[in-house]
Amino acid sequence: METTLITFATIILIVFPIWVATHGWRKDFRTLSIILGVSYLIPFAPQIIAIIAFFIIKPYNPNWNYIPNPSNFAGCGTKLYFASKKLEDGSFVTTQWFIIFFIPIFPIQSYRIIKGSETTQFSGVYISSSTNIYVIENLRIEWGHVLKAYLFVISFVVILVGMITGLSSVATTEEMANMASSSIVGLLAVYAIAGYFLFRTK
Repeated sequence: METTLITFATIILIVFPIWVATHGWRKDFRTLSIILGVSYLIPFAPQIIAIIAFFIIKPYNPNWNYIPNPSNFAGCGTKLYFASKKLEDGSFVTTQWFIIFFIPIFPIQSYRIIKGSETTQFSGVYISSSTNIYVIENLRIEWGHVLKAYLFVISFVVILVGMITGLSSVATTEEMANMASSSIVGLLAVYAIAGYFLFRTK
């Protein structure tokens, strides 16, 4: 379990600075991106600089009147989750999140939006699709969305830890490995399906 947590934390510590640096380069904050890259020579400096740079570069800050679907790569980046307070005009309240492997880490902004047309593009390697999103109103963070997201993630972690702890107390190392792998896959499948219906913006 400790190895899994250490691996997950290491990935987050590496992915987040790279993500910020990439967006900085794309938004012409190239000097800041270079400083962020060089900072890898100093322990923990990339993470500290990335947190500061995040609010300078504002990779989450869209054009307030029109935004394409928030971008993420391999589940790391930004994404809109949840749809609530729907009105007859088709608008609803949603929240933009910073995500790691599609897991909501922290909320960025809530909006009242209307979804526009969807476009599909073939890059020669894979097919990607995006939905045009029109922002009607910028809102304060919708704390109901935050509560749902964190309860969802915390419940998953609690069940996962409880499952592994319970198996380790009743099974040998080999039995535990086999049982844990199948149990974790099943748990991931259940939460992936539940998360899709809970988090989707429709």
